[in-house]
Amino acid sequence: ELAALHPKAWAWAAACCRGDRQSAHDVLHDAYLQILGGRAAFDGRSSFKTWVFGVIRMVAMATRRRRLLRGFLFEPIGPVAERVAAPDAAPRAPPRLLAAMRALPRRQNEIITLVFAHDLTLEEAACVMNISVGAARQHHARAKQKLRAALIDLGTSHE
Repeated sequence: ELAALHPKAWAWAAACCRGDRQSAHDVLHDAYLQILGGRAAFDGRSSFKTWVFGVIRMVAMATRRRRLLRGFLFEPIGPVAERVAAPDAAPRAPPRLLAAMRALPRRQNEIITLVFAHDLTLEEAACVMNISVGAARQHHARAKQKLRAALIDLGTSHE
């Protein structure tokens, strides 16, 4: 089941690492080690996919904290959104949408990515993000509102 999730897990790891391919590779590797080594145990309270995404997110957060503590600024050089966030065969989002996504606060960006790019429900996304469903709904609504406004400003709305 884990192997079937790999492409989506890779994309989520890249999203958690702000598009930095090397960091995403390291995070996904560490997450798989935790999962396969038994340090992260699936308890069945959520779907397997939701649990795996949660493990990846926690590993990414821990990795970011370790880098900051070592004195490294965790901001990749160059335009993050233009980097490939998934395997090369994956479709890429339009540049205007990526620009609008970059402008979102971190939690709003995460909820939109989980719901639209990874087909999670709001409840599953809330579990991955370790927030309440109410908070997830609020982040989701605000993100959609900000994206809609940004895309209208950019002249790309289809409404």
